[in-house]
Amino acid sequence: LLKREADIAFRFGPEASRPRPATLVARRLGDEPFLLYGADTYVDRRRAPADPDDLTDHDVVVYAGRHPAAEWCARAFARATVALSAPSMQVTGAAIAAGLGLGVLPKRAARLFPALRPLSPVVARGTGWLIVHPDLRHVPRLRVVVDTLATVYRADPTLG
Repeated sequence: LLKREADIAFRFGPEASRPRPATLVARRLGDEPFLLYGADTYVDRRRAPADPDDLTDHDVVVYAGRHPAAEWCARAFARATVALSAPSMQVTGAAIAAGLGLGVLPKRAARLFPALRPLSPVVARGTGWLIVHPDLRHVPRLRVVVDTLATVYRADPTLG
């Protein structure tokens, strides 16, 4: 955004964390719960974890990017076998849905994969933000896109 290579960015970070640098205009979209998920094919083959905070003897799929549940994953996955590590939430979700292992996803992303079922309470929360360069904040076409994206993001009452 600072180099003007993009007009709008969506960032997701630890709960209530504001994106940096502070010179960017950030609009808070809301919080998103992260849960541990698995597919029935995995659970039928390996069982559901007795304690979602300790995945010893389980296979896990790790989202390799930064995300709000990273610290929880580091603890819970410490003695698990990493079946796949990927820098894409889409790839991670697809691998968990295919039964490759258990993994943590934001609730909104997990809904894209009907085969997934939650196996834990909320393990972390993140905050979504829409960000624009300060010089573009009043450009009408960008305002329409930002307002529409914010409305769509907030329209889902099942995510709380």
